[in-house]
Amino acid sequence: MVFRGTRARWSVASIDCFELARPSPVSLARAVGRALEREQEVLETLYADRATSDAAGALRALELFLPLGLIVDNAELLAAADDPFTPDFFDFLFSLQQSGKFQWISASQTALSGRFAIASEFLIDARVMVVGALDEAE
Repeated sequence: MVFRGTRARWSVASIDCFELARPSPVSLARAVGRALEREQEVLETLYADRATSDAAGALRALELFLPLGLIVDNAELLAAADDPFTPDFFDFLFSLQQSGKFQWISASQTALSGRFAIASEFLIDARVMVVGALDEAE
């Protein structure tokens, strides 16, 4: 897929947060890898430096796919009570977005800015469109 105004080929991944066992930056990066049929690369990046993975590893893994368009369905599920998404995580995504290497398109039942307990330029700068429910055929 090529986004309007660019000549570069973009990776485009579509994920549904209902499919994430425990929403976290790591599970998000793994879901993107699965959607692009490159999960093994994500796993190698996540665990390259240590036996456990973290948000920094998830960001390194997402960088593998740049430029990246990420379509996130049910995005409000990312805002769990034990919210593992830090302002630094979203600020990094915002910097990628500002550089023209990343686009986040999400669908949710509620506004994300009201769900996350953080203030981030990533969410503050978002364009919000409200549409009605769509049928599966649409």
